[in-house]
Amino acid sequence: MKTLTRDNPLEYRGYLIFQGSNHLKYDFIHKEYDGADDAFDPRCGGANTIEDCIAYIDEIEEEEDLKPFDIEKAKAGHPVVTREGQSVRTICFDMKNTNYPIVALISDGETEYPLTFTSDGKFDGSTSPNDLFMEP
Repeated sequence: MKTLTRDNPLEYRGYLIFQGSNHLKYDFIHKEYDGADDAFDPRCGGANTIEDCIAYIDEIEEEEDLKPFDIEKAKAGHPVVTREGQSVRTICFDMKNTNYPIVALISDGETEYPLTFTSDGKFDGSTSPNDLFMEP
């Protein structure tokens, strides 16, 4: 196999995979990656194998199929899921909490557990598997 560098990467689904620069063996980055601190662009990462990089890329791209959370549609009864596809049962959108007014039950298939969210469906300040999306 050829040596993968930034100048000579493996290309997969619009991503470039090349030898890692830190503790991971391989890095990947999307050709249109916006590395700005406020961009919240998840299309980069790293792994110890090329196969793991490809698996991470596939997860990121499948996530791109999710529709952004829309509080008005959610209030109207449209189905909501988490970033990881778990079903969500919304309890209320107006809890007396300025930062986290949405209360919802997340299902793991057998049981439900309560979580709170911002009005734009975020679980906390960073990207979380619990963030809300509209069901595709």
